Amino acid sequence: MKSLLTVSLVPTEKNKEENLFKAVVLQAIEDANYEGIGNPELSYKLEAIEWLTTMSQDFYLISDLAGYEPVYLRDQIIALRNKGAMQLNIYADPLKRRKQKISRKQFII
Repeated sequence: MKSLLTVSLVPTEKNKEENLFKAVVLQAIEDANYEGIGNPELSYKLEAIEWLTTMSQDFYLISDLAGYEPVYLRDQIIALRNKGAMQLNIYADPLKRRKQKISRKQFII
């Protein structure tokens, strides 16, 4: 299994580039999982949900550059959403707190 936070002990140019694109994917996941009511953040949430759940050319490229199989990554994100582990729902009540929160350390792909 790959973790989004895996960092090589011996940094190479490829590892640095992969880590950069892994950070892009992780930021999209965090944006999509936003629970607040702030207006600008909600628009980021909607954009992130769309980006993570569709196979856009950008998603495919960034996933590939991060070292992930794009279809597998998207399927895992959708599976987490369907299990209720991620709040990828634009209609969710942002004031209602979930019992189980997903953290950076828990997110494994």
